Amino acid sequence: MEHSAAPLIRLENVSFARGPHRVLQGVSLQVHAGEFLGLVGPNGAGKTTLIQLILGLLPPASGRVLVLGEEPQRLGKKRSLIGYLPQRPLVDPHFPASVFDVVRMGRTVCRGLWRFWHREDDLAVYDTLQRLHLEGLAKRPIGELSGGQQQLVFLARALVSRPCLLLVDEPTTGLDREAQDRFYSLINTSGKESDLTVVAVSHDLSALVQHTSRMIYLNGTLEEAGPVEQERQVSPRPDLLPLTSI
Repeated sequence: MEHSAAPLIRLENVSFARGPHRVLQGVSLQVHAGEFLGLVGPNGAGKTTLIQLILGLLPPASGRVLVLGEEPQRLGKKRSLIGYLPQRPLVDPHFPASVFDVVRMGRTVCRGLWRFWHREDDLAVYDTLQRLHLEGLAKRPIGELSGGQQQLVFLARALVSRPCLLLVDEPTTGLDREAQDRFYSLINTSGKESDLTVVAVSHDLSALVQHTSRMIYLNGTLEEAGPVEQERQVSPRPDLLPLTSI
């Protein structure tokens, strides 16, 4: 696929180590606007580390990372253009916050930590809940929801700042296949409606392959890359992609 515009994410020969252990070695990758990229590989392959490098939470040992044309640590106000959904957290069933409150927390990157909420923040929350078909849950305590519903609420929190880039890290762990498909379908629909670029991390190829436009295999180094249509015709490599029953 030809791309004329500059990539939203560019990694140039990136390596990273934790002590003597080399986690990533010589990874180069470009992600362009409008892509839904699936990043798959076994546990310990460096997938989460790669996301943390893109977010600027870790510095590369060598190589260069550019996001939205900048080094991640220098994004400044552009940081609000990146949505991030980490691995699914455990939620205290007694946590005293409604779905509306949790989603509105995602507006902090736009408003600032100690600023008052404005009407435009509330409108953005209602709009995002509606897009994800969650408007009926707005007043429900987050702790009362099922795991699948909670993860959709956290997705809404990541999207409420109206980012152009969304990074999700193992977002469907613990969900059944129906909930996984619904989750990724909603991301796909949202991406097409708002020209959102998505990078989704998983160790389960089958959870992603029906929804992404391109798949990347990572196991310390970049193993393979290709259009997702090719992956739908072949079996996953068992050495790279051990599937889980959820």
